[in-house]
Amino acid sequence: MSLFHYQQGDSFWDDPVGEILANKTPKFDANSTQLGNISSSEWQEAANMMYPAQQQLINYAENPNYINQQRAQGISDADQSFSAQQSDQTRQMGLMGVNPTSAQSSAISKSQALGKAESEAAAGNAAAQGAYQNQQAAFRGLN
Repeated sequence: MSLFHYQQGDSFWDDPVGEILANKTPKFDANSTQLGNISSSEWQEAANMMYPAQQQLINYAENPNYINQQRAQGISDADQSFSAQQSDQTRQMGLMGVNPTSAQSSAISKSQALGKAESEAAAGNAAAQGAYQNQQAAFRGLN
């Protein structure tokens, strides 16, 4: 069965341009009308769900602060890890009888500070690069 159902003698077949220009609509059979209504409602439902999600993805991909937020989060995570490690090492040194004001303790603290700075820089850079790649992937998904 065709999408359009015309009866013999309809003027559309005789003069299709005239029919269109006269702004007459072709006749649809019942099945085509029902399928059209279902398709229209499904499209509207998908549009109602898709457009907000798409807008959220666009906002995420275009957020200029996202990379800096991720860099700060990476640095914060590295800082927490080093703080926990440093407090554990201080307790262990205290249990071994090492004086926290000694030259050895001072050298260890300097070494830890350099390691902490290196770790924070690496974590911040890795987080920023990951955030940039995520945003680019989102842009590619939109194209």
